[in-house]
Amino acid sequence: MKNDTKKILTTNLSDLIGKYEKSDVLAELEREYLSLPIRQISLQEITTNKYLKNVRYSDKKIRKLIDSYGESLFIEPLVCRLVDEKYEIIIGHEKFLAAKVLNIQQMKVTITNYNDEETLLILLALARKQEQKNIVEFAVLFRALAKEFNYTQQNIARLSYLSRPQVTNIMRLLKLPSDVLKLVQEEKISYGHARALINYPSEKVKELAKLIAKEKLTVREVEKMFAKEQDTEQSPKIVQTGRKVTVFFNDEEEAKAFAAKIKKDND
Repeated sequence: MKNDTKKILTTNLSDLIGKYEKSDVLAELEREYLSLPIRQISLQEITTNKYLKNVRYSDKKIRKLIDSYGESLFIEPLVCRLVDEKYEIIIGHEKFLAAKVLNIQQMKVTITNYNDEETLLILLALARKQEQKNIVEFAVLFRALAKEFNYTQQNIARLSYLSRPQVTNIMRLLKLPSDVLKLVQEEKISYGHARALINYPSEKVKELAKLIAKEKLTVREVEKMFAKEQDTEQSPKIVQTGRKVTVFFNDEEEAKAFAAKIKKDND
């Protein structure tokens, strides 16, 4: 393990992708880190991973974890790395949050020396294993891999078991305001809702997201609202049937203004 960082830095991209796209990669890593010394560390000395600082886990999910596993949740240690005199979590974020809810003061920790790139790949392998996917977590990890290490969307697709268009759509979520992404992570609106909201003007998105959460609107209802709004805003309305184009105006004045603009453009 002591030489892992050096080894990782000289590993080429195809080898890393080949390793981390394997479904059993987490089991392989577990065999490595469970053989390391385990220490008891105060929660005050442990910090969340820098890549996941804006990722939230719903209270419902953490409570379900506690109810399902009880004290056995804390048998295995957190996997951390030492960064700026703090123990930054790589594996065990939800377990750490559960310990905070239960007011636990210390946790078992094993310390590794993974670099940033491999840390991201481990986080992605953990995210794809989750039964209930946190789509915003995927988006954040995708962006970091693309921005910091030049991973293509095709590479990311292989690592996440998704298609390239799915990766594109997930990354687009990060265009939404943080308040809206928070609602997605709290499971108050769905990924489908979030995708529909991307089409809306930014000044309307927050308001509409709150409405979806409050009124429990379906994705189809949101899409219909957008289509209706587009129809209302588009004036004049232009409809093309085969080679024929028909223009509909709200009144005679609008028709004259449109004709004058066309004439001016053609002069």
